[in-house]
Amino acid sequence: GAAGGAARLAVYAAVILGLVLAVAALLRQQRAPRGAADEQGIGAEVRCIAWRQTGQCDPLGPLIWQPSRKVRGSCDKKAHEGSGFCECSHGLATNLVGCGKHRFSCKEACRRLKYDRTGSVYFPRPLRCTGYTSLTDQLPGGGENNTLYDVALDPSPTLKGRVAAIKAVLAGVGPRYLTAHPRGIPEVPKRERNDDFVEEGWRMPEEDVEKMRGAFRAFLESAPEYPEELYEGRGIAMLAGGLKYTPPAILNVLSLRRAGSLLPVEMFFLPEELPPQSLVDDLKLLGVTCRKLPHLTLPREMQGRFGNKAILLLASSFEEVLLLDSDSFPMQDPAFLFEDAHYRETGNLMWHDYWFNTIAPDFYKIMNVTREDMGERTCESGQVVFNKRVGWMPLQALLFMNIGNAYARMLTNYMGQGDKETFPAAFKVLGMPVAMSDYSVGSAGRMMKFCRDRWWWTECHEKFAGNTMVQYAPDGSVLFLHVNFEKTLLRLPEKFEHWTRRWMVLYPPGNSFREEMAAFSDDVERDSYEDRVSLRCSKGFRDYVALRRSRFRDTFPIDLVGFHTLPPGMVFQGQQMDGTYRGWFDEEE
Repeated sequence: GAAGGAARLAVYAAVILGLVLAVAALLRQQRAPRGAADEQGIGAEVRCIAWRQTGQCDPLGPLIWQPSRKVRGSCDKKAHEGSGFCECSHGLATNLVGCGKHRFSCKEACRRLKYDRTGSVYFPRPLRCTGYTSLTDQLPGGGENNTLYDVALDPSPTLKGRVAAIKAVLAGVGPRYLTAHPRGIPEVPKRERNDDFVEEGWRMPEEDVEKMRGAFRAFLESAPEYPEELYEGRGIAMLAGGLKYTPPAILNVLSLRRAGSLLPVEMFFLPEELPPQSLVDDLKLLGVTCRKLPHLTLPREMQGRFGNKAILLLASSFEEVLLLDSDSFPMQDPAFLFEDAHYRETGNLMWHDYWFNTIAPDFYKIMNVTREDMGERTCESGQVVFNKRVGWMPLQALLFMNIGNAYARMLTNYMGQGDKETFPAAFKVLGMPVAMSDYSVGSAGRMMKFCRDRWWWTECHEKFAGNTMVQYAPDGSVLFLHVNFEKTLLRLPEKFEHWTRRWMVLYPPGNSFREEMAAFSDDVERDSYEDRVSLRCSKGFRDYVALRRSRFRDTFPIDLVGFHTLPPGMVFQGQQMDGTYRGWFDEEE
C-alpha cells in the first residue's frame, strides 16, 4: 500500500543520492592536480601505479629513469634492490626504502592501503600560483615600489653607441677565424670514460699540429688593438635563456641582491631565447639590463658547444667583469673581488676544480708549453673575474679555443668537459700569470646511508654525497654556491615543509651547513625556496613560460610531480677533495 510505496521512494532517493555523491567524488578526483593527494578516505580502492627507483640510497633521492616495459611490470615484482618507493593511486606512496634488497610486491602494498594507511604518505601538493608576485617581494625592503635595487644601467645614447661598436668587434671574430683556421684538420675525438684517445695513445700528425699552431698565431696577429672607449666600469655578466637557464640566472640576481650587492648586471640571451617586455621590466627593478648575444658569423658545424661564455665576455659593456654561470649563486657581495691584490696584479681571478689536469700531449705541442707551465690543478669556470684591458690578448686566445670542440677536448677528459680549462689556458699559453684562489673547492650535500649485502648480513655505512660546489673568498668565507647538478629549480611543493633539504653538510670539514652559513642567513634553503616561489609566480616569468611553451615548444619541466626529490650528487673517493686524485667515484669492490 501507501507504506510500501513510500519505502520504495526512499530506496530510489537513496540510490540517486548515492550516484550523485559518487559522480561528485569522481569529478573532484579528476580535477585534482597531478601528484596532489586527494583526501580519499579509508575504504577506497588503492591500486599500484609503479615501483619508483631512486638514487643515493634515499627514497627521496633523484628518480632513476627506467624503460616503460620495466615500469609496467614493476607492480607485480616481488623483489627490489636499491632505494625507492611504491607509487599508488590517490596521490599515495608507500614502502619508502633505502639501499639493500627488499622483498615485497607494490601491488599488494598499495592494495592494503584500502583499510590500513600505516607507513604511507601523500605526495606534497605542487605549488599553484593564485596571483602575481613581484621579483622583489622577498628582498629586504622589497615590493613593487622598491627603488633600493633599481641600479639598472642607464640605456643612454652613450651606452647604445658603445653596444653598436661592440657588435662590430663581434662581427669580425668569425671572418678572422675563417681566415686563420686551416681546412682539413681532423676532428679531435670526444673523450669518454672508457674511450679516451689520450689513454689509448692516439696523437695528432705533426703536419696538423703545425697547421693548428699557425692558425692560432694568425688569429692573434689579426686581433684589433684594445678599444679604449668601448668598455668601462665594473659589473656582472651572465648567460640566460629558455626554461632551463633563465630561472637560475634570475635566482642568481635575487641572491646577489639579498647579499646587498649593487653591482649592475648584464643578462645575455641568444636571439631565439629573448624574454618578453614584462620580464625585461621586472629585471630592470633588480638592476639587470637584458642584452642580445648574437651568433658568430660561422658555419654551424664550426661554432661548437662551449663558445657562448667567451663571446659574452667580449660582448659585455664592462671593462672589469665578474663572469658568472647562471647557477653559481653568491652568498655575499662579490664587489670586493675587484680590489683583490692578486686580481689587481694579474687582471684575472679564478677558482679550483676537484681534479688534476688531463691535458692531451698534442695541446702542449701546438701551444709550445709544458705541463709545468699549465700546472697540475684544474679550474672551475662557474665564476671568473676578468679585466679586459689587461687580458685583451688572452681574451682573443679564449675566443679562438672556444670555436669548435677541439681545444675543449684536448684540455680535459670526460670529467668536466667544456670551456672551463680554456680560461686559465688563455693566459698561460701567452706566458701570463693566472691568479687562483688560495682555497680548494668544497662541497655542500648530505650524508647518505649506503648498504651492501654480504653473505648473511647487510653492511651499512655513511658517506658524504655532494651536490653543490662551494667556492671561497680570499678570507676563507663561503662566497659562491655553484648548484651545477640541480637543473629543475622550479619544481616546488606548495609548502616549505615538504621541501627536501639538499644542503645538510659542508665538506670539508663536515660541519652543519646551516651553522656554517649562519653569518649570511638564518636558513639559506628557506631563502632559496622563497625566491623560487617569487620567480615562479611573477607575471614577467609566467609570460616567458607562455611564450616558450607556445612559440618554441620548450618542454623543460618546471612543475612538481611526486616528491620534491634530491638533485643528483657525487660520492667522493675517500671523501677527499683537494685535487690529489683523478676520479670522483668510489670503485666497486
